Amino acid sequence: MRKKALLLVAGALVSSALVAGCAAIIGAASGTLSENLALQENGGVANKPLINDGNEFTSAKTGSPIYDQNDPNWMEHEKLSVAEVRLKEAGPIHKVVARTKDLDMPVPQGMTIAVEYLSLDDEWVEVREWIRNPIPRIASVGMNVVGKGARLRIRRPSSVFAGGGAGGDNADTGDRIVYELEIYRYLTDEELAAKAAAEAEAAK
Repeated sequence: MRKKALLLVAGALVSSALVAGCAAIIGAASGTLSENLALQENGGVANKPLINDGNEFTSAKTGSPIYDQNDPNWMEHEKLSVAEVRLKEAGPIHKVVARTKDLDMPVPQGMTIAVEYLSLDDEWVEVREWIRNPIPRIASVGMNVVGKGARLRIRRPSSVFAGGGAGGDNADTGDRIVYELEIYRYLTDEELAAKAAAEAEAAK
């Protein structure tokens, strides 16, 4: 994972088809959000299926990130615990919401928590990081990027690397309970008009 400035939605980053769909939302700071793009029914694939099943009352612990077994950086991946969703297809991402049970627990020494998105060149890009409390139980992070997915990434505490993570029931391994990981984009003016027309037709 490398840190870099957020990528603006621009023609240099997307295909001509995406440019046409995103033209109305370049630089958008607010608007009407789409449905949750990360849902299983929309083609989202999570590392733990319960975190994108559409039911925020079911939950799963964060776990090892998805990576190629031949990845030379596999040892670094094993130091992470993530709730991760990859989208059916790349597109604009304007908000990521992590609905959790215990994200607001104290952050042990060496532990960091971040929200990232998966770029078009398959790199995880950090959008926001917490290195200490307070962290909200429901973390909502805005962005203006084109990506393939998003994740809640946890760098495990120092005690885990030192062998202390399995020393007792109270040891914090960095895992957290996640109900849902949600990904949204803002609807374009054309989509809003079509939505309004469909609602008006249905109301007749």
